[in-house]
Amino acid sequence: MSGEIANCEGLGVPVKFLLFLLTLLFICVFVFSGCSNETTFTPAAGSKGPAITGYSFGKMTIDGKTHTTEIQIFPGGNVQKWSPQDPHYIVPSDIEEIVNSGIDTLIIGTGDVGNAAVPEETLQFLKSRSINVRVLNSHKAMELFNSSLKEKLGAVFHLNC
Repeated sequence: MSGEIANCEGLGVPVKFLLFLLTLLFICVFVFSGCSNETTFTPAAGSKGPAITGYSFGKMTIDGKTHTTEIQIFPGGNVQKWSPQDPHYIVPSDIEEIVNSGIDTLIIGTGDVGNAAVPEETLQFLKSRSINVRVLNSHKAMELFNSSLKEKLGAVFHLNC
């Protein structure tokens, strides 16, 4: 075996390659098996407005429908796909539509572990429109959304990191 890696039981498979495959398998299982936190919520009987009943990395369930893209929730419960320029850096143009919908409070969910940034210019934009803002990771933002009155409430959610 001049410089070769030992093979496994005559299969002709180098040990380093097997270790690579096992490492890759471990990463895939860790990432895709729900290793992120899952938050669930059961709305009280007779509660009004939409309820976010589940959130985990990459998906959010609102009133029984599961969403896998960035979303925005308008007053009245209308849920739409949200398409920020860069979901990791939320600028005023990303939230203009929901700001113009008559909200007085905006909840911004910044992802599973809160990696989406909300720069000062965005906060100043909201302040100039007299809109209260709460910036939280998407688990905490979900909890706040569910416990809030929905009449003039809007929310945007980054669903991944």
